[in-house]
Amino acid sequence: MSRTAAFRRRRRDVPAPGTTAGFTLVELLITLGILVIVILGVLALFDLNSRIARTQTYMAEMQQSQRVAQQSIIKLARMAGRGGLPAFDTVADVRIPAGVALAVDNNVASDVVLGGCDCAQVLPGTDVLTVRGVFTAPVYHSDPLNPAVFTAPGAGAGSLLIKNRTPTGAPQPLDDLARVVRRAQSGGGSDAMLMVSALGEYVVVEITGGSTTPASGSPVTEVQVTFVNTGGDHTSDYTDISLRGTYPASFGQVAYAGVLEEYRFYVRDRRVDPSDAGENVQPQLVRARFYPNTDVAYLNDDANLAEVVADNILDMQVAFGVDRDGDQLIEEGTDGGTTTPDDDEWLFNDSGDDDDPDKWNVAGRDLFYLRVNTLARTDRPTPQYQADEVATIEDNDYSVAPFNHYNTREERSYHRRLIRTVIDLRNL
Repeated sequence: MSRTAAFRRRRRDVPAPGTTAGFTLVELLITLGILVIVILGVLALFDLNSRIARTQTYMAEMQQSQRVAQQSIIKLARMAGRGGLPAFDTVADVRIPAGVALAVDNNVASDVVLGGCDCAQVLPGTDVLTVRGVFTAPVYHSDPLNPAVFTAPGAGAGSLLIKNRTPTGAPQPLDDLARVVRRAQSGGGSDAMLMVSALGEYVVVEITGGSTTPASGSPVTEVQVTFVNTGGDHTSDYTDISLRGTYPASFGQVAYAGVLEEYRFYVRDRRVDPSDAGENVQPQLVRARFYPNTDVAYLNDDANLAEVVADNILDMQVAFGVDRDGDQLIEEGTDGGTTTPDDDEWLFNDSGDDDDPDKWNVAGRDLFYLRVNTLARTDRPTPQYQADEVATIEDNDYSVAPFNHYNTREERSYHRRLIRTVIDLRNL
């Protein structure tokens, strides 16, 4: 091709002045299709990231609920018996699992309501853990060698003088005790007082009032506590958890005293629509406070039966570790038996456990450990996720009602987590 022809051809390819080059319809459609694919990919990535973030948030909330639930139980369980209350009294008919400092109502039946309040409906199949001890107020020291500080009840009434310094001169604040005494004096409560002698004997009596020095305000230097062991609102219940289930006539001096408290941890049967038994359950771990060894809400206030500890706790299962053979070790036998094996020192760890008191309440055999299991789930399900089925937790069989519900496809779309904690019962 001559140079002139090539030049003319190049000139024909150049758009004429005043015109612009463009894309064909096919080119535009291809470009638009690629753009749509890229945008959809970015949106899918954002959606995936959003779902992962939501799931992580739900799981973080679930783990926090687990931590709060476990810590609340551990804190009080480790203090069980504080003030001189024993785990169980082998002399009286107060035994594991219905112990003194610790008790458990194992795998409760349906329609169990604590304190007669609908606000405290227990989820069937779960455990109710009862803990007693001197928890929030100090354990007060008295002078057992001074006969003037203690008056035995005799005809039913007695008194105990507590000073703001122990017999050895150490300070002990009395504001908490003064508050209880003043409330009882005005008819506002029937608190229990645990009194322990220098010989280790203990009694539980009902505070009826007394006096404080000064009469009002703080700091308080002396508290004169008056109490009864008969004829009060709850004296018979308090006596039942005293040593040998009675107030011994020989109890004539007090070395230690404190305001005795009782708390029960349970899983509340909570539903969006309480009238619909088929409604999806949204259970909570709840702490209830009672007058000790009664079914009466503390201060007769039903609000004390429903203190929410943690949300979305599906199950709480408790097992006791008892040194049945006296070797200072707690051994776990083979599960799945129809009765408790001789080498199994955990009560309520298997559906075949026999809670016969004669097997577990033996003189000189100590309650060493409390094992607490809590099963939690996320607040919302995760689409296309399926958790593993739960077989058993301690002696709770998830293959039968009511807990087989949690192995359905719908329930397994929730993330779940089980925490097991072995608590060393230091005060027992």
